[in-house]
Amino acid sequence: MKSAPAEQSKPPSPAPEVVKKPAKPKVAKPGDAGPLLAALNHFRSLPDLPGPKDDGVLLVEKYYGGKSGFLSADQLRSELSEEGWTIPEEARADLERRARGEGRVSFAKLPPTLQLFEFTEEDTYFQFRNRHPGTCAWVSMWRPGFTKDGRQAVVRFMFGPTPHGAAATYLLERRDDGWHVVHHSLSYFA
Repeated sequence: MKSAPAEQSKPPSPAPEVVKKPAKPKVAKPGDAGPLLAALNHFRSLPDLPGPKDDGVLLVEKYYGGKSGFLSADQLRSELSEEGWTIPEEARADLERRARGEGRVSFAKLPPTLQLFEFTEEDTYFQFRNRHPGTCAWVSMWRPGFTKDGRQAVVRFMFGPTPHGAAATYLLERRDDGWHVVHHSLSYFA
């Protein structure tokens, strides 16, 4: 009786070589809340803001604004042309890029002077004060834009009530103790 030929064992295949991509330098990506709260608290403290200051609540639209011409380089350049300062282009481009996505505004904790709300068709210029007594103003924000190093941010929002609309633009800088307003501008449209 013949026996079956013995199977020859093959040497194990070498493990596939894993090629690792070089690690990108880590840059701390700042969250949105810090620069937004710094800008909103500054805005609320402005002396020419309409409405009660001491106990007036600033209403913040619950949803971020979407893509808009109000974020274009030309629009911001025209609004800031006489201000003596400009926005870093990389922060402005990030602001415009981030405006493409929709989303809900979210803060871990809001001070009592800020309150989230949802606009309705009844929140017109003429009806706003009657519908929201005790408020100093409302704002509708876009997500902030950041420089690549995360040290500067631009915050942009519409605000009212005003008869024809208005926008605020803030340039902030991140320091060891938090976000600080470097420049701001308010633009009223006719």
